[in-house]
Amino acid sequence: MRRFLIGLSVVALAAACGKSAPTAPSNPGSSTTTAAPAPGSGAIISGSLQSGTSSGQSVQGGPAVTGVTVTIVGTSISVSVDASGHFTLTKVPPGDVQLQFSGAATGSLTISAVGATETVDLVITVSGGTTSVTSEVRSGAAQAQLEGLIDALPPTTAPLSFTAVGKTVRTDTSTQFVDGGTTRSFADLQVGMRVHVMGSLSGTVMTATWIELQSPQIGTPPATPAPPEDTSASIQGTLQSMTGSKPNLTLTVDTTTVHTSSSTDVQRRGDSQTLDTLALGQTLHVVGTRKSDGSIDARLIEIVDDATGGAFEIQGAVGGLKGACPTLTFAINGFSIATSGSTSFQGGSCSTLKSGSKVTVDGTKNTDGSVAAMTVKFN
Repeated sequence: MRRFLIGLSVVALAAACGKSAPTAPSNPGSSTTTAAPAPGSGAIISGSLQSGTSSGQSVQGGPAVTGVTVTIVGTSISVSVDASGHFTLTKVPPGDVQLQFSGAATGSLTISAVGATETVDLVITVSGGTTSVTSEVRSGAAQAQLEGLIDALPPTTAPLSFTAVGKTVRTDTSTQFVDGGTTRSFADLQVGMRVHVMGSLSGTVMTATWIELQSPQIGTPPATPAPPEDTSASIQGTLQSMTGSKPNLTLTVDTTTVHTSSSTDVQRRGDSQTLDTLALGQTLHVVGTRKSDGSIDARLIEIVDDATGGAFEIQGAVGGLKGACPTLTFAINGFSIATSGSTSFQGGSCSTLKSGSKVTVDGTKNTDGSVAAMTVKFN
């Protein structure tokens, strides 16, 4: 089973779910720190420990696991789970965060690429001597993310929507469905299937732009043993450097080395791009396979955001065309594009541009998120 953003390092997990919980602290669920950052700074990691089946695929949570202390390795941030099995860690430093469990359950897990302002909510299942992450929801960054099991589909839910991890996930015709290198559709979803969703979160409703299908329906026995720890990885960060020759590039995304190949799929808001689109300063979401040296072989790179003033390229159909040549405005996949007298048109002229035209735009990103077009090429 894949683990998005999580590398699980399981150590002899003595679940001991039948044991009575120790006396709760005076303020259960609060974290203690020394030399803490300024008030309000840092990420928040919250979660709950529950007993469950060894498969870790129980949609309904089991009894709470108590008597456990959760510590962030390398820091003094530590908290005891409360009587409901819940914990909250505040002022968490950004980057890869390793959680260490001690007490009635022992073990560790790593949460990769935690953003400085992110909120990460986990459900952790304890069973017989192992732990597994049943679900994860991230919010507070450029895009919200969710991983968990689907528990309802139409007709129980509205058309093109489903529920997972306590959230309603809405899709539309622009939502991209993938399964490895295969394109899927809403019809391929099943109750009990594990999915990784990216999009925007408002309350308990997520509007999905990208959905990865990760596992078969509950009850389907695995054909092979679980993959080795941390073989599947997903990170998000700023593109700091880029070397090599396409398609074999070596990228540095925050502090992680990422390798591309001819099979790497590049996307921006669900629209297929090329490796030429990558530019320093962009915020990238990378999904791929973790190698033994910690680097990632990327199978998908999604451009989440572009650096202000940085080079920008997008291709797609023109929509909402307004203005008069040479000063036009239009949209491609939700991005606002503006032309001017210095814009060069290739394969056509300014006067022949119309809504529905398929073009490739090269330009620069403005501070308001719009794009100043330098070149518009008719495809």
